[in-house]
Amino acid sequence: PMNTGLRLLLVETLLDAGDAAGAEAHIEPLLATTAEQTRVHLLAARVYATRRAPEKAIAHLKALDLLTPLTATQQLWLGDLLRATQQKTAAKNAYTAAIRQAPQEMPARAWIARGDLAFDAGEDAPALADYSQALKRLPAAAPERRALQLKIARTAARLGDVDRARQAYADHLAHHSEDGDVHLEMARFLTARQFHHDAAIHYRQATTLSGDSGLELELARAYLAAGEYAQAEH
Repeated sequence: PMNTGLRLLLVETLLDAGDAAGAEAHIEPLLATTAEQTRVHLLAARVYATRRAPEKAIAHLKALDLLTPLTATQQLWLGDLLRATQQKTAAKNAYTAAIRQAPQEMPARAWIARGDLAFDAGEDAPALADYSQALKRLPAAAPERRALQLKIARTAARLGDVDRARQAYADHLAHHSEDGDVHLEMARFLTARQFHHDAAIHYRQATTLSGDSGLELELARAYLAAGEYAQAEH
């Protein structure tokens, strides 16, 4: 029979070749053994994650953690798997462990993921802090910055941080000027904050881009509130 080391090497080779089913067939006999358990659990986690069995992958990462503390990269991976299975509190803890262990090496997405969990839980201040950290870590030309600016805008808006929200919406629209939905979102945010003139500008953009005549009433109200009566009549 093939020894454990050779079977593990075969599992790795099959995974690298994209044969996750073959890898699973060879990893399963090793789960009952006691040899090389660290490698067994790590490879089993890879196999089951690839096979879209995240619960099994999570179980093996937790078993690995009992043998040797997970690395920051493995904690990040665990966070992703936990989040995918809606274990939000555990996912947040895993992301926090990853960030705490290697803050300089963590990719921006670790902060974004933890920020998303905080935002979904209504924890806007921690979410904004995480998004802000992520923004610092993304290169100026990174395409992910655009979506992140929108997250920052929405979080700042919920917090009532008007200046930060306006700037983040503007930064997003500077690169996505054809995004009518965000123009409308910004217009309604500005209206709620009594910035009627600026709101009217974005209502106009939203109406033009969407062709939705139903927005014209909101646009007219914005003009009226801004005292721009001539514009309201058109």
